[in-house]
Amino acid sequence: MAYSAIQLSSTNALDQDSFKSMTIDSLGDLTWQYRVGSLHFPQQPVVEDNDNETVGMTSGAKSYFEALYAFDKPKHPYHQGSVTLGGFSNDGKNVFAMSASKNDDLFLSGLPINNSRVLEFNFETSNSTGASEDRRLTTFLEYIQVVKCYVDNVAVAI
Repeated sequence: MAYSAIQLSSTNALDQDSFKSMTIDSLGDLTWQYRVGSLHFPQQPVVEDNDNETVGMTSGAKSYFEALYAFDKPKHPYHQGSVTLGGFSNDGKNVFAMSASKNDDLFLSGLPINNSRVLEFNFETSNSTGASEDRRLTTFLEYIQVVKCYVDNVAVAI
């Protein structure tokens, strides 16, 4: 799993939340997608359009669903997330997340990321206002270690 947050570089004061992301509306129209080797996650780029009144969607709804999917929330609707769509879009609680699993039913079926299969985050925004502000992209990569125990040996995969 990988998730990225876009932040203002000026959030370094002790009285500010250093993990707070920029709001979806402040980023403008955006398109994002992860690439692991030759595979793309999600398969089609996520396109957030600021002119959402025409399609009837809240800004950030597609990225919000992708984040819920990456953290396995749609499969367990009775385990509600702590971030609402409003908080995701307007309160700086958003991340651009992807799950690199081969099979959604098997939790530990992730793709290996190594020198031959590199993780890349493609992000485009049309926001020209505030372009003079320095932005910081922080990407978190979650590694899972798998141990397979057999009768005569143990295999560890990192």
